[in-house]
Amino acid sequence: SPDSYFVTAGAESPVTPGAPLPTYGKPLGKLEGKDWLSTVNQGILQFGREGQTLDLLVFREVLDLVARVDRALSAPRGCLLLAGRAGVGRKSAVRIVSALHGAKLHSLKLGRGYTVKNFKNDLKAMIQLAAVDGEQVYLMIEDHQLVHISFLDMINSLLLSGEVTTLTTLLHLSLTRETTTKTATK
Repeated sequence: SPDSYFVTAGAESPVTPGAPLPTYGKPLGKLEGKDWLSTVNQGILQFGREGQTLDLLVFREVLDLVARVDRALSAPRGCLLLAGRAGVGRKSAVRIVSALHGAKLHSLKLGRGYTVKNFKNDLKAMIQLAAVDGEQVYLMIEDHQLVHISFLDMINSLLLSGEVTTLTTLLHLSLTRETTTKTATK
């Protein structure tokens, strides 16, 4: 029916928020519209408890968008490209889903002099959180943050192959150094 949603919150055996994703992704299940509205409102409250406010009027289009974001980000290696006019709730939908999934949501902190090296370090930190520490991490990058063309190349490589060659080498070296240091101090 038009008032039903297939989302992770409707799954018979949901994955615990923040737990590692199963290899097949998070299971989906059917949820009635009123129950999905309640779940989205819980996500908004949860996001608020994490220290950030989300002032959002929830209507059908918002529920539909949050459901689509939920399905995309619960798939194995799920990623999104959200395009459209300003003010339709794309960032809010990702924030709600990150709270519902127990994922850490990060965005780039661009400042004066933000360089390719800064971007690589930010990506490396996100990859380490996800791959090494087992955290569920969502990295939100907006179009105005792509200040160097090489940012797009690295993002494309990450989305296509799951790695950025220069970053994985740097990450491997830093992990080897950490392991060696921990072993030496024992």
